[in-house]
Amino acid sequence: MELFKKLEIETASLCNRSCKMCLRVCYPDREKVSSWLKMNYLPIELIFKIIDEAERMQFNGELGLSHYNEPLLDKRLVKIAQYAKNKRIFSKISFCTNGDLFDEQKIKQIDGVFDEIIISRTSEEFKTNNLFKHTKVLFTNKQYVFKHFDPSEKLAQEIQNNKNKPCFMGQTGMYINHKGDMLMCCSDLIGHFELGNVNNLTLQQLWFSEKHKNLLEKLSNDNSRNNYEHCRICPLPSKY
Repeated sequence: MELFKKLEIETASLCNRSCKMCLRVCYPDREKVSSWLKMNYLPIELIFKIIDEAERMQFNGELGLSHYNEPLLDKRLVKIAQYAKNKRIFSKISFCTNGDLFDEQKIKQIDGVFDEIIISRTSEEFKTNNLFKHTKVLFTNKQYVFKHFDPSEKLAQEIQNNKNKPCFMGQTGMYINHKGDMLMCCSDLIGHFELGNVNNLTLQQLWFSEKHKNLLEKLSNDNSRNNYEHCRICPLPSKY
């Protein structure tokens, strides 16, 4: 079993937007996502511990500091990125943002500490990207990605298109949410598969657990999504 190629840490929970297609908003059981509706921080000591453990595992892939949140709401973001950068092990340090909270001062703090940022806008909508001198700026340009419980009328068709396909998305990334739960993939939010938590298990123990290995192996087969409630209604293709 290969090591993950991307480590993604959701350092805090809150977002300043309420986009209707976001899992934080469209998830049907509001009680299960209540902590996403207020600010909750993954303790910085725990974040540093995760980064240290990645170093011990000789991880040399990408580190992402966002998930279903707006990372710029976390005032610790630059400090966390700088700690990771000083390790000199990551191929890239990045985060995704809606860009609303950027100002000239914040751009100066971030520029060069992060290797790349992805802004969920078009380049025409975002007028301050030329202030970045050392950080690469990418734009989603309104690319639409279907998620579970998406309000789009096309959701049912996307689920139908992919329901019998295998899924390999969980094989490449390790995702930790703001509660410390290990998530199955980028389309997991609350830890549907109960794979464990970084508060009491190491990255090594989580990634190479028998439960996780068996899950990835089963999902690599055709028609395997039908065995798992969360995968049964997934609109995403085999790889994303």
